[in-house]
Amino acid sequence: YSAAKGIGRLTSRLSKNFADQVIESIMELFSLWESDMTWHGGCLALAELAVFIFIRHGLLLPQRLSSVLPFMEQAMLYDELRGNFSVGLAVRDAACYLCWALARSYDPSLLQPFVHQLAKALVITTVFDRTRRSTGHFSSRHRHSDHLRLVRLRKNAYLQLSLFVAQYEEYRPHLIQHLVDRKVIHWDTVIRQLTSQALHQMTFLDPESMKLILSTQILPRCTNSELYLRHGSILASGKVISALCQVAKDHQRGVDQVTLAVIFRTLIDGLEDYTVDSRGDIGAIVRESTMSSIQVLTNTSQPELLEADLIRSVLHAVAKQSTEQIRRTRDPTIPHIEQLEELRSIIPPPPLDISTEKECFDLWMKVMRLDTYRKAVITGLVSSIGSLTESLVKSSSTSSKLTIARF
Repeated sequence: YSAAKGIGRLTSRLSKNFADQVIESIMELFSLWESDMTWHGGCLALAELAVFIFIRHGLLLPQRLSSVLPFMEQAMLYDELRGNFSVGLAVRDAACYLCWALARSYDPSLLQPFVHQLAKALVITTVFDRTRRSTGHFSSRHRHSDHLRLVRLRKNAYLQLSLFVAQYEEYRPHLIQHLVDRKVIHWDTVIRQLTSQALHQMTFLDPESMKLILSTQILPRCTNSELYLRHGSILASGKVISALCQVAKDHQRGVDQVTLAVIFRTLIDGLEDYTVDSRGDIGAIVRESTMSSIQVLTNTSQPELLEADLIRSVLHAVAKQSTEQIRRTRDPTIPHIEQLEELRSIIPPPPLDISTEKECFDLWMKVMRLDTYRKAVITGLVSSIGSLTESLVKSSSTSSKLTIARF
């Protein structure tokens, strides 16, 4: 910050041409290859130049605004993961300070062509930034500032403030696209979960646009090689699909059967995520999210649209997962369930407690007697026997030996 102030004071003594060259050199620092410290310093330097130069000598020329604003927008969203922590808070704060400096230094008539661009960037930062420092910069110039001051908790910002702002059509597409592009794939699991819930609520405001975004942007990423992207996309898909089904039900409109089948197949593919690294079975969060999304989809879809072959694949996948690390299964009412009466005689009605490995495997060993589900259960058992968890290996191995002995 001291260096930025020094640049501002020194440049204020230069001619217009030389001062413009200084500004151009600073703008060259905004590169994807530069560090967060460089971006932070660049934003502070431009802010000081706006304050010192424009007020005193008019050297920060208005035509520079069109080239400065894109970098400022990028800086407002700067957030990168470094090891087990993130960097970018100082950059985002400096970008908001730059926005404040431009608003204080330039005549409103000069800023008028850029007001919508500035407002869009500030609204996104105000609502979805994890610290939301920009609220102070934005609220002083916005007619809905009282609502912005009320929200400080991140959960309220995502689920309440975002929905309020999304009511205004000039901001809604930008909020939704920011969530899809940035927050669905965020490194923080909590952010991904809040994003899916926010998209669920916004779907009711513009279901047609969300249906297009779901099919063209979110669903194709459910099988992406990046874990964060897969997990966030599956979470978002489940929530958006749930909202779309509710909208279709309320308006007595059907959901395309082909589209529904594609969604189910995509989710079933997500159950095959067994990514493992030094932290263990990190693919488990994807499988758990997929199970949750399948539950939502089966409970909200029209029964006549669920084909028998599709339900058979879903049940096989669920049976397989239920004998692995994931135990939080449900009992959705869905059609075309094979050997339904036999399943009801084996699986007790809710609430079903299979929280321990022994209870889980004792139950699913009985299911393995049914020809329809035997292969899926055995596949899940093999995965559990090869697990790194001692209790899981012991319980699955013991249950398997007893069952094999009976056969």
